[in-house]
Formats: sequence, C-alpha cells, structure tokens
Amino acid sequence: MTTDDMEVWDQRLTLRPPPYKGAMARLLEGLEVGDDIIDALPDAMVSPCTRHRGASSEMDGVEQLPEPEWVDWDLVRKGQALWSEHLGRAFLALTAALLQGFTIARFAEVLHRAGYAQSPLTSVNRYSATAFFLHDWFLYPLDDPESRARKGIYTVRCMHSYARRRSNELFSREAGEGIPLSQYDLGEVQLGFSVVCLSVMENELAMPKFACDEREAMVHVWRLIGWHLGIQDRFNVCTSVDDLEACFEDYMRWTPQRLRSCRESTHVLQRVAVEGFGTHLFLGQQYWKGFLAALQNVRGLDINYVRVKPLPGMMQFVRWRFLAVGRSAKLNAVMSHFITLMRETRRRRPKLADWIQVSVAPKVAAANDLVGWRLVSLAMRLAVASGAAASPHKAVQMLAAASTAVVLLLVALARRRRVRLALGGRS
Repeated sequence: MTTDDMEVWDQRLTLRPPPYKGAMARLLEGLEVGDDIIDALPDAMVSPCTRHRGASSEMDGVEQLPEPEWVDWDLVRKGQALWSEHLGRAFLALTAALLQGFTIARFAEVLHRAGYAQSPLTSVNRYSATAFFLHDWFLYPLDDPESRARKGIYTVRCMHSYARRRSNELFSREAGEGIPLSQYDLGEVQLGFSVVCLSVMENELAMPKFACDEREAMVHVWRLIGWHLGIQDRFNVCTSVDDLEACFEDYMRWTPQRLRSCRESTHVLQRVAVEGFGTHLFLGQQYWKGFLAALQNVRGLDINYVRVKPLPGMMQFVRWRFLAVGRSAKLNAVMSHFITLMRETRRRRPKLADWIQVSVAPKVAAANDLVGWRLVSLAMRLAVASGAAASPHKAVQMLAAASTAVVLLLVALARRRRVRLALGGRS
C-alpha cells in the first residue's frame, strides 16, 4: 500500500471499500454477496422487525441455522461471562466505536437512508435497541434457539435484510460498490463489535490486557454470533484471534483516510446522535459533544474532523472518565447495573421507559447542560491552570473541590438574596 493508494481512495467520490492488500482483502470477495436465506423471504416477513426497534423485542417464526461444527460451547459460555463482567466498559467502548464508525461511508449512507437521523428521539431509540440486543447476546444462552439471545440475533438479521432492500439504489455494482450490507459489510461491522471494542477497552480505557485464553473466548462468542447473523465462514473475521488481529491492523491502516474523506452523512448522524443521547439519556448534550471530540487525535492521529464544539475541558474530562471506568471495578459494576435496569424496564414496562425517556431525561439533561457541565468546564480549566491536568486523580480532586466551592457560593448568594428580600419586606 502506498500514499498514492490512500489518496486515490476517497469516500466522498465512491462507496467502494479501501483497496485492501492484507488480511481484509479476502472480505472484498463478499461485496456482491448478501444473505440468501433471509433475503429470499417476502417483505412482509422481515419488515415487521422494524416495528420492534423501540422495545427491542424478539421476532418469532424465523427458521434458524443449525449449529456450526466448530462451535465450542464451553468457550462460548466463558466468553459471555467475560463480556458480561465488563459490560459497562464494553458498552462505553462500543459507543465510541459507533460514533467513530459513522466515518465509514458505506455504513453511514445506509443508516441515513434507514432514518437513523430523522430526529434525536428516533436516533436514540434505534441505537438503544441495538444496545439492548447486544446486552441479551452477552447475558442469555446462545445454545438455546428459543432464548432471548438467539431470537434477538435473528431479529437483527431480518433487520439487515430489510435495510439491504431499502438501500440498494445507493450502491452501484457497475462502479464496483457491490450491495448494501453485503458479506463484506457484515464482516467489517463484526470487526467493530469484537476487536475494535477490545482495543478501546485496553487502550483508551487502559484496562489490563486480557489473557490469551480470555481473548480467545470473547472472540469465539462473536464468531458464533456472526454465524447466526448470516456471515459465511469465509467472511467471518473472528475465526481466530490471530486472523482478527491481522484484519484489525489492515483496517487501521486506512483509518486516517477514512476520517479525512468522510461524507456529509457522517456529520449528520453524529450531530443527531449527540442531540439524541444528550437529551434522552440524562447526561446532556455538552457531555456527548465532549465524548465525540475525545475520539479525535488519538493513537498518534492528528485529524480534526468532527463539527461539534464542546465546552473547554470537556474533552479531557471524558477521556479521564474513560480511564476511571477502565480502572475501577465499582464504576464498571454501576454502569453494568444501569444498562441492565434500562433494558429490563424497556422490556417489562415500556410505557414507563417511554415516560422516563421523553419526560424525565430531558429535564435532567437540561440541568446538566445549564449548570453541571459548566461547573465541570470551570473546574477543568482551574485544574489545568494549577498544573493538575497531568494527573487524572488530582484533576478529579480539583474538580470536586471547585464544584463544591461554586455550589456553596451559589447557596450563599441565594441566602443573601432572601435576607435582602426579607429586610425589604419589613421596611
């Protein structure tokens, strides 16, 4: 691969994948290959799946594949236990992978056509539904065709087929772009859910490296999930840890050009996701602006491509939060519990989940944006000025002290105002 190869491949001009020469090259043979089994079903069979996105409910009546000969159920269960143990960390890493993954034009154009950016609420509902399916795949049996996990996999597989049918006109076979959600695309998405997620956990979150046997088990889980999602063995990137790492290395070589040549749909999806996550997931938009900005200029890349502008210090705060979650078992456990609580509330009490999402979360988010994150921004600037920026621990201490001081000042001013009003009333 040469610099000229990099510059010639421009996503703004084509939906062709990078001209891979390494381990990812074998996936290019899948550009014209879809999912023969599910694509043969009538629209009425697969299109109802889209009505389940909000509740993430599973679809019945889809014939499942037999188990692959290579599956090792002990390894699958071990892998699921590890993914479940690190659920909070995994979801944090997967969110980063999603927002960065919007830079893949083939992915972004399909999501945009499917309506993922039509409104902030729609956006958060669609991505939450995917997250809830992932939750079930990690926590429920994968060896039982009637389990939530297995039914969920086939629901998602039907969704892929439905999206493939709706997005066909976006791609030109004559120009070498293949078909939407091809075997190539599914393999690339599988790469994101597996090795990209693990890489973010071990680097940006600074977790201890997984042992070889742990990594093998976690990857084997995704090999099985990929099988039932309809990924043919020859396009499955999780056949082994070594093959997966080779694919990741090949993929990452093209990441700089991927970022430099992202399409307008990338920015639209990111903006609406920030608005949706910020408004309907409690934290507020200022946090998610910092989150998105924190994904830039990492691992030696100096490419500023996002269009959101976070408050000063928020990008650093988000990066320190990554480290805190990666290093703290308690924070991971709290996040894991919250994710499961959200999932079960959505499953068992969907009306309550809707009310929280539409009526409660936006109020909390607005308060965070109006007061909370501005205090954090102030504290972070104080931390930088004091020289504590080099130490996350010291910066967190400074953040807590500064936030407390500002709150006490606001309380004192409020009391002073009440005293003045009282004195004025007496006179």
